[in-house]
Amino acid sequence: MNRILTAQKLNIILISTCLLIDISFIAYCFSLNYFKATHTHGAYYSRINSLKSIDPLIPRDLPYEEFNEQKQHRQLERALKNGDVGQVYGTSSNFLGIVGTGMYATVCDTCILDGMPHHFNPSIPLFCITLRGWMLNSTTSSMPETDSVTFHVENGQAYVRKGIVKGETTDITGRKTYKVEMKDVPVKFWYSHRLQMLKIQVSEKVKNIVSTVIKISIVILGLYALFLISIFTDLLFSLYKASTANRTGLIVILGAIFYFTGILLLLARRLVRPFFKTEDSEEEIFSRRNVIYLQILAYSLTCFPIFLFLLNLSMALIFNSYFTSDVILNTERLKPWFITMHIGFAFILVLNAFIHGKVLKDEQALTV
Repeated sequence: MNRILTAQKLNIILISTCLLIDISFIAYCFSLNYFKATHTHGAYYSRINSLKSIDPLIPRDLPYEEFNEQKQHRQLERALKNGDVGQVYGTSSNFLGIVGTGMYATVCDTCILDGMPHHFNPSIPLFCITLRGWMLNSTTSSMPETDSVTFHVENGQAYVRKGIVKGETTDITGRKTYKVEMKDVPVKFWYSHRLQMLKIQVSEKVKNIVSTVIKISIVILGLYALFLISIFTDLLFSLYKASTANRTGLIVILGAIFYFTGILLLLARRLVRPFFKTEDSEEEIFSRRNVIYLQILAYSLTCFPIFLFLLNLSMALIFNSYFTSDVILNTERLKPWFITMHIGFAFILVLNAFIHGKVLKDEQALTV
């Protein structure tokens, strides 16, 4: 009974945590959309100053093909200056879309491209830790609005070009006009427009250490994922054996699930069964073994995404000196784990039903 009460308390804590994350996630997305709706659409701006274009403008009177060729050259030159091309494959790592590493061998601040194909000599390679769960509230336009910035690198120094509101005026109709000053604000981080992630420059040694830790963690998680698959497989077989009324339906479901991975799952089932031997009959649905299986699945699918959310938030604390007000959560990268957490949430509800079913079964056994 104490174990049941402890499990129920833990379930309540996890469900409450999931709901809290849901509310926070929705509130965060709503606040971003509200800011854009109220400060971008229907607003009027009066620029106090003007800055020269980040990259030289291409004459509009050029022939179409020549214009497109120069445009591609300028884009590649800018990407080279920003350290956004030339990542060496095999030297990067990625921990589930949250944090990773990379080496860019073609960071070049003075590259002038002429002709095709492009030839350039890389400067000192850029070794970095990539924060994939965070992005810059940036625009590809050279004319950012007050809620957006443009990232660029000049002479090895990273900047964000942004509009800073210095005041506002209201005319007789009540229409507000914001006075905006354009500034190039130096920042400590680098940024990939292509991959939408922050890059923290580090030494090669630090990059290699982080890469090693990430690769070891991925191997461990892969083995644990195989363990969860094994448990899920054995749970399905247990429910199948315990079923008498819906055996045909279960055969169809199992056939669909195991069509491509049946051999692997059968082997996994044989590996995991010795670890969870109980005195319960295999024909019982509400057996202790099934409850244990559901606990492992439910807690793993729920707790691991929560851990990743906390890990992503901790990046803002660890690299606090690098973050600015223009850095926002990359919610697209977090959505897969957001969905996984809700799958775990569903498993917790099923687990509660199994716990109550086992309690009733044990009470019936004692009564008899």
